[in-house]
Amino acid sequence: MGLPIELLRLRDELFRYVDEPLRAWVDEYLVFLDGFIRCLDSRHRELLLCDSDEPGVVRARVNSYYAYLIHRGYVTAYELLKSEHIRGYGAVYRWLRVFRNTSCNG
Repeated sequence: MGLPIELLRLRDELFRYVDEPLRAWVDEYLVFLDGFIRCLDSRHRELLLCDSDEPGVVRARVNSYYAYLIHRGYVTAYELLKSEHIRGYGAVYRWLRVFRNTSCNG
């Protein structure tokens, strides 16, 4: 049993846009999303699964991955900001709220 094609596309996108030391948890993130995606509201689900390469959509997906890393305690938001992986905390914290406030344990 593998991941849905949408998540495999997301995997390719993350490997393209996320720097090497932070790629270590991409597969773990996708397994998490595979269970969690059904619990998200339609807006967030569509954003993560749509077939779009628009810069804003790509940035939102990458930010969701960074938020997952913060959520799991692998990195801090300060480390991501200092290393210029994120430009500001706002978008990442929006995803953190989604992960924390969605009533599903994925």
